[in-house]
Amino acid sequence: MRRSLRTTFFLFLVFLAIAPIVLVGVVSSRVSFTAIDDLKKENLLFSAGQIASRIEDFFTTPSRDINLIIKTGGIVSLSAERQKALLLSLMLESDAYQSLTLESYVSGGIVHVSRTGLPPRQSPSTESPATKERTTTFSELRFDEDIREPLISLKVPIVDNRDGKTTHLVLAELRFRVIWDLLASLNYHEQEEAYVTDRSGRVIAHANPSIVLRNRKIDPDRNGHGIGISGVESLIAARSIVVGEEKMIVFVEQPIKEAQKSNLIVLFSIILVSAAALAFALILVIYFSRKIVTPVERLAVSAEKLGRGEYPQHIDTSGYGEIGTLTEMFNDMVTRLQVAHTDLSEKNKSLNEEYMKLERAESNLRDQERFLDSVIENLPLMIFVKDAENLKFVRFNKAGENLLGVSRSELIGKTDFDIFPEDQAKFFVDNDREILLANELRDIVEEPIETKNLGNRFLHTRKIGIRDAAGNPIYLLGISEDITDRMQTERELETAKAQAEKASQAKSEFLANMSHDLRTPLNAIIGFSDMMRQRAFGPLGDTHYDEYAEDIHSSGTLLISLINDVLDLSKIEAGKYDLAEEQVSIAALVAVSTRQVSTMAAHSELTVVNDIPTSLPHLIGDERALIQVLNNLLSNAIKFTPAGGLISVSAFLDDTNAMTVQVRDTGVGMRENDIAKALRPFEQAEGSSSSSHRGTGLGLHLCSNFMVLFGGALEITSDVGKGTTVSLRFPPVRTVPMS
Repeated sequence: MRRSLRTTFFLFLVFLAIAPIVLVGVVSSRVSFTAIDDLKKENLLFSAGQIASRIEDFFTTPSRDINLIIKTGGIVSLSAERQKALLLSLMLESDAYQSLTLESYVSGGIVHVSRTGLPPRQSPSTESPATKERTTTFSELRFDEDIREPLISLKVPIVDNRDGKTTHLVLAELRFRVIWDLLASLNYHEQEEAYVTDRSGRVIAHANPSIVLRNRKIDPDRNGHGIGISGVESLIAARSIVVGEEKMIVFVEQPIKEAQKSNLIVLFSIILVSAAALAFALILVIYFSRKIVTPVERLAVSAEKLGRGEYPQHIDTSGYGEIGTLTEMFNDMVTRLQVAHTDLSEKNKSLNEEYMKLERAESNLRDQERFLDSVIENLPLMIFVKDAENLKFVRFNKAGENLLGVSRSELIGKTDFDIFPEDQAKFFVDNDREILLANELRDIVEEPIETKNLGNRFLHTRKIGIRDAAGNPIYLLGISEDITDRMQTERELETAKAQAEKASQAKSEFLANMSHDLRTPLNAIIGFSDMMRQRAFGPLGDTHYDEYAEDIHSSGTLLISLINDVLDLSKIEAGKYDLAEEQVSIAALVAVSTRQVSTMAAHSELTVVNDIPTSLPHLIGDERALIQVLNNLLSNAIKFTPAGGLISVSAFLDDTNAMTVQVRDTGVGMRENDIAKALRPFEQAEGSSSSSHRGTGLGLHLCSNFMVLFGGALEITSDVGKGTTVSLRFPPVRTVPMS
C-alpha cells in the first residue's frame, strides 16, 4: 500500500511539474504579447490624457486670470490708460495671449493690446447691453495668416450686479504656439510622437512647427492600430477635448516595430524562465519522490497556512481512505471560513464606502462655505448677521467695515448699543425684534446711520429672519447699500431740471416777444422800401436813392429771414415744431425753389439746372419746411459759386426705395474739417467766400435739424476748388408707393 502510494505520488509530481510549465509557456507567451500590447496602448492613452489635461489647463487658466482681474482688479472702474496697462500686464505674464480687448457696451469704447500692435480684428458690438451673452464662451478655431499659427477667441462678459445687464466684454485671442512649445518640451519614450488636430483632422499643434504650417491633414477617427503621421504602421491613442464650439483631438502614437521589441524581449525571457522552471521542477520531483510524502504532511502544511490567515486550495483526497475523509472535513472547514471571510470583507467594504461618502460630503460642505465666504467678503454691500436671541453681531463683511469705520473684531459679539448712539441703537433693535416676530422681509428704503469716518449716511437696508427647521428664528440677516451719494445726485438733478425748465420758459417768452417786436417794424421797412424800389409814387430823383432803397429792402429781407430761422430752430430744439405732413411732389417743390432764386442766380451769372425726373414718386413731408431747406441750399450754392458756374438739383431712389435729393455746385468747395464747422450754428467755413456773401451761419444747421425731424440725414461732400454736393436722404417710409 505504501509502495503504491509512493509510485502514484511520483507520477503525479512529474505530471504536475511538466504539464503546467508547458501550458504556461504556451499560454503566457500569447498572453504576454497581448498584455504588453495593451500596456503600450494604455501608456499611450495615459500620455494622451496628460497632454489633454494640460491643454485644458491652457484654456481654463486665461478664463480664471481674466475673471480675477475683473473681480479683484476692478478693471471696469479704471481709466482707459489703467485698463490698457492692466491688460498689457496680463498679456506679458503669459505667452498664451495674442491680444486682449476690453469693450464697453455702454460707452462704445475699446481698449486693446496686441503682440503685433495691430488694431482689434472684430468690430465693436451694436447690440443693447441687455441682450448680450452673460457666460464665458470660446469661439471656433481659426488660422491667422499674419502670424502663421492657429488662434481661438475667449469671450468673458462683465455683468452689472445691480441690473443683471452685460456692460463690458473681455475678448482674448489665445495662441496655439504655446501648445507647440508644450509638445516640444515633453519627454517621449521609444519614438513616441504627440500632436493635436481639429475636428477635420488638420494638424494644429506639433513639436515640429513646419508640420502645422504645411496644413497637414490626417484621419481624425484613428485609434488603436493605423498609419501614423510619419507614414508607418503605429499604435495610436486619442483623447478628445471640447473647448466652446471647437473640438480638438490629442494623438500619441508609436511605430509598431518599436513596440514589438518589448514583445521579443518578453518572449525570450519567458522561454528562459520556462526552461529554468522545468529543470527545477524535475529536480524537485526526483527529490520528493524519494521521500515519504503522505496526505498528513499536506494537511499539516495546509493547517499551518490556515493558522496564518491564508486560505489554502483544497487538497485532493481521492483514494486515501480515512485520511481522505479527514481531508474532506478540512476542506469543508476551509470553505466555511472563506465564506465567512468574504461576508466580513463585503461588510468592511460597505463601511469604507459609507465613510468615503461622508468624507466627500464634508469636503463639499467646506468648499461651499469657502465659496459663500468669498462671495460675502467681495460684495460691495454691507452684510451683517445677528444672533436672534440677544441681537449680537456674529458676522460682518469687509464692505461693512469700510462703511462704519469699525473693524469686525470690534463688532463681533457686540450689540447696536455698543456701537451707535442710544436713540439710534434703540431704533435698530426695536426694528429687528419686529422683523423676527413678523417672519417677513423688511425693506427699509431710507435709513439714517452715523458712521465713524464718513459722518451721517443714508442706507437702503433689507432685513429678514433666518429660521431653523421648526420655524424658530436663529439669526437676523441684513444687507445695506449706501445711497447717500445717489440721494444727493437725485436732489441735484431735480434742481437742475427745475432751472432748465425755468430757462426754457424764459427763452420761449423772449422769442415770442422778439418775434412780435421785430417783425412789425421790419415788415413796415420791407414794405415801404419795396414801394420805393417799384417807384409807386414816381421817381426818387437821384440814382443813389434807388441803390439805398434796394439795400434797405435786401437788409430787411435778410433780417426777417434770420428771425424766422432763429424761431424755427428754437422750436425744433425745444421739440415743439409740428410738421404739417402731406404728400408733396419733390419735382414741383424744386421748380418753386429754382424760380425763387432765379433772379439771384442771374445776378451772379450762374446757371441753375432742374434734373428732377417727372416719374419720381411723391414724398410725405412738410411743404413749407422742404421749400425752406431747398431755398437755403440753393442760396448757399449761389453765394459760394463764382460767375459762370453751374448749380444742379437731382433726385433718385436707392435699392431700399429711399429717396435722395442732391444739390450740386461747381463752387469754391470746403476742406474736410470745415464741413463740421459749417453745420454748427452761427459758424461758416473760413475762406469759403468774400465778406459780401457771409450770412448768419444758421442755414445748414437748420436744414440738418429739419432732416432729423423727417427721420433722415443731411450729408456733405466737398472738394476745394471743384465744388460741393449736399445730399438730403429721406427714410423709405416717406416715399409714397406709385399706383
